Amino acid sequence: MTSVGRSQLETALRALGEVLEARGLHYEVVLIGGGNLILRGLVTRPTTKDLDLLGEWTADGVKPMRPMPEPLSVAIIDVARTYGLASEWVNLGPESLLDLGLPDGFLGRLERHDYSASV
Repeated sequence: MTSVGRSQLETALRALGEVLEARGLHYEVVLIGGGNLILRGLVTRPTTKDLDLLGEWTADGVKPMRPMPEPLSVAIIDVARTYGLASEWVNLGPESLLDLGLPDGFLGRLERHDYSASV
């Protein structure tokens, strides 16, 4: 899997938002892990292999998305092909953490970042 930096991640996320918007789709998701920390400028590590999607943000908190909705999965793959990314550059790897329950204060520490009107 190819490593990508902050600029590439931001470009790919904006492209994903544009693809979703063109298809009339909208998702609010919660990203965690190293890729999220790179996007937020909180680590000095310059690259990551993927973005870890914890789940979908709803009025009730973070909800599981497994299996990933097909329209979202297809859009992720389409962006991967366009930008030379791995097909699972956004994945649900850490979603099982929701089974354990989120740490106290987790939801209050979330920061919203919009990459388009659709993501």
